[in-house]
Amino acid sequence: MLEWLERKFKSAHLNRLEGENKQLREDLIQVRSELRQLMNSILVSHGMGQIEGPRSNKPMLPIKRLSIFDYLRRKERESRLPPTEPAPKGKPDA
Repeated sequence: MLEWLERKFKSAHLNRLEGENKQLREDLIQVRSELRQLMNSILVSHGMGQIEGPRSNKPMLPIKRLSIFDYLRRKERESRLPPTEPAPKGKPDA
């Protein structure tokens, strides 16, 4: 009986928190949109381009994770390469 009440109150509490989280996310999206509009009006009034709209919600391509062994192998290979000389700065001799 006690476990049932505990589960009931926990689930109600979690549902309330999830609803609050959803509302905060919606508010954040609205505030960001208003901020973007304000920034665009300021930029346009000063003769600059506008800020692009919000990015799509499409998931980004997965990034290939590099293992520590691959990283160390790459560093080892790079250390074996001859050092490249930086381009000379200043006026060229003519």
